[in-house]
Amino acid sequence: MPVLDRAYTYDDLANTPDDGHRYEIIGGELFAWPAPPIAHQEVLGRLFAGLRLFADANGLGAVYGGLVDVRLSPYNVVQPDILFIARNRLDIRCDAYIAGAPDLVMEVVSDRTRRIDLIRKRALYATAGVQEYWIADIDARSLAVLTLVEEEHQIVPLEGNVARSLVVPDFEIALADVFALD
Repeated sequence: MPVLDRAYTYDDLANTPDDGHRYEIIGGELFAWPAPPIAHQEVLGRLFAGLRLFADANGLGAVYGGLVDVRLSPYNVVQPDILFIARNRLDIRCDAYIAGAPDLVMEVVSDRTRRIDLIRKRALYATAGVQEYWIADIDARSLAVLTLVEEEHQIVPLEGNVARSLVVPDFEIALADVFALD
């Protein structure tokens, strides 16, 4: 992607040829990510499968994983690892991207993305109105559930070793299932 002397926008992303990298724009700044490590994919897969199967079985909404652009503003376009949109809000889906804040976003954190996911994306998701933000840390083997309270994400304590959603009714997943050893 060429270096610009202005803030990057969604239009810049839309006109970029596929070069194998994942691009995101946060505050007009471009971030390029190579493919994540295998451990990232394993944790992502377990979270995605659990949420997708539950949402589908209960007719709750749509779950997407990976390469979906979420356009929060012209200068903020991200690709969350996993996102959920409640059935009554499915109209934010467009052909090429999601236009607005999903109800729930999950990010799998690794050394490469830690600072962005824990600081910049947390603030961005809160400002955009993402109601719930899950952070799975593959190094710490931990899962944090954060809920939006007065435009800021607050940590929801886990009950035992089980994470429960406040946004997706009755959805829960055990940490042992997320970080299972193969």
